[in-house]
Amino acid sequence: GSLIRLVVSDIPSYNHLVKFKEMIQKQVRGVNGVYQRDFNTGTATLDVNVAATSQILVDALVVIEYGDFVIDITNITQNSVNLKMR
Repeated sequence: GSLIRLVVSDIPSYNHLVKFKEMIQKQVRGVNGVYQRDFNTGTATLDVNVAATSQILVDALVVIEYGDFVIDITNITQNSVNLKMR
C-alpha cells in the first residue's frame, strides 16, 4: 500500500475525528492503517495506509454514511487529500 495524507478541517469535536478514523478503517477496502499525525483547533492530519490511489480512496470516503456529519473534498493530489467536515 501507499501512504495518502488526509488534512481534515472544520472538525466540530475530537469525537467526530475518532468516528471518521473508525469509518475509514471499517468501510474502505484496502486500508491497512490510519495514523493520526496531529490535531489542533479543528484540523487534523491523518496518514492512511491504503492499497489504492488517492482518487479511489476519495471515491470510497464520499459515499460513506457518517451520520452526524458529511465531508466535502476540497483538494486532491497524487498522495494527499484535503477535506472539510460539515
